[in-house]
Amino acid sequence: MDGWFEIGHVAGNTASQRGIIAAGFHLSNQIVMTDDDQVKLIPVGHPDRARQSAMGQAIGG
Repeated sequence: MDGWFEIGHVAGNTASQRGIIAAGFHLSNQIVMTDDDQVKLIPVGHPDRARQSAMGQAIGG
């Protein structure tokens, strides 16, 4: 897939989240920290988009 650009924001920063979505970006993955301090990638939205992202491939989404 061409034209990938990954961008993120600090959890809870809804102003940034709204701005990113308003700019035309789509949510594909959410990064969470588990209770045992492991980083986990949770796919959201369209599963193919989440798997095709560079971060999804790097973390195993």
